[in-house]
Amino acid sequence: MEFTERFLFTPNLPKNDVSLVIMSGKYPSLTAQINRLGIAVAAVEEYPLLAEPVRSHADMLIHHLGKNVFAAVDTYTAEILKIRGAEIIYINERLCSVYPNDVLLNFARVGNRVFGRMDIMPAALREYFNDNGIELINVNQGYAKCSTAIIDKNSIITSDKTIACAAEGAGMDVLCISPGSIVLDGYDTGFIGGCCGKIGEKTIVFTGDIYTHPDGKKIADFISDRKIEAVTLSTGPLLDIGGIIPAAEIC
Repeated sequence: MEFTERFLFTPNLPKNDVSLVIMSGKYPSLTAQINRLGIAVAAVEEYPLLAEPVRSHADMLIHHLGKNVFAAVDTYTAEILKIRGAEIIYINERLCSVYPNDVLLNFARVGNRVFGRMDIMPAALREYFNDNGIELINVNQGYAKCSTAIIDKNSIITSDKTIACAAEGAGMDVLCISPGSIVLDGYDTGFIGGCCGKIGEKTIVFTGDIYTHPDGKKIADFISDRKIEAVTLSTGPLLDIGGIIPAAEIC
């Protein structure tokens, strides 16, 4: 069946069923599960200047600014988005494996707010946010997008206390979970934001079973209290793959 699609007006927060996501191409079983949901995948290939475990992480390499505009480094994934009608703004700052230069695109956009380390924000992102009235909220956590599961425009889940405190200060609803219990090869733990992404206004997918996390019931309750369904892509533990970024939706 043919359908018309559009890029999301507000990053991370679809209003309709998602038709395209951006996610790591390193996990074919997860990609297949997304495809079975009727969603196309713009697979992120490895970017050699990042540390090996995160070289294909979407939240490290692509930042959706809004509508058809994305900030990125020069990757094949960016070219795929351009073919589908996206405007790509390539950042001038050099992305590399040394923190904080690995997280230049790792900002958490939640509705009309964006969380992250403002001292490292690339000029292109700052200009876009300022021009479009997006509130900039500074936190110490450079891995802001990795650390933040975006549930709706006013609700997040995170294990990072600085993000939780800043979000609560902005009047948002926050579930602060215990750190750990998320798999990220090469590191002690991954982050909750790297395990999930919304595929509809009322649907969020997770790479693994949220109940394998010690705070699994709290996570499930927080999501269901907002009338959102959590879909599990595998029966294993939560796996940080760099997030599942909704890019386009059916209209």
